[in-house]
Amino acid sequence: MPAFNDWTIPPELWEMIRPMLRPGMVTLETGSGLSTRLFDAAECRHTALEHDPRFAAESDSVLLKPLVGDPPWYDWEPVRPCELILIDGPPQYAGSRSGVLRVIDRLVTAGTVIVLDDTNRPDENQLAGCLAGRFALRRIDYRAGSRRRFSILAGDRKTSCRFWKGTVPFSLRENRDSPRVVCRSPRRRPQR
Repeated sequence: MPAFNDWTIPPELWEMIRPMLRPGMVTLETGSGLSTRLFDAAECRHTALEHDPRFAAESDSVLLKPLVGDPPWYDWEPVRPCELILIDGPPQYAGSRSGVLRVIDRLVTAGTVIVLDDTNRPDENQLAGCLAGRFALRRIDYRAGSRRRFSILAGDRKTSCRFWKGTVPFSLRENRDSPRVVCRSPRRRPQR
């Protein structure tokens, strides 16, 4: 199996995702690579959307789909909601990842966890805030290394308690090199 590098998700992110996975769990990833192989090894019902055959992981879970629209998004229609969504594509050179907003309502259900990589970049950071507000999810931002950041958005008590109470695979309180936590209360949807 390839090693983590600057093009893969950070190992700290995988350490956050891994304990949530179980065989048969419905997962979606935008982009593909090492993380696709890790989801496959966890025996998830995984789909990885990839637009560039050069970067497509060798896996039956990869769907090669061109990018369409502005902002770009994969030429793909969801068939079922997902339990975990990892947004790590399209790459920055292809445009904003906010094209996911065209399909996200069909992917998210109660208990869905959304993970966004690269939230150190303004577009991804704004998208994380937008998704947290849209689905009334709590957001935690993590730092991986000196520059990379990722966010985890979760709403249900069972899932989110693991993050909010510090029972993640590594201590957020004891090690100065651990990711920084920023908790925000979920936004309430206006009553009509």
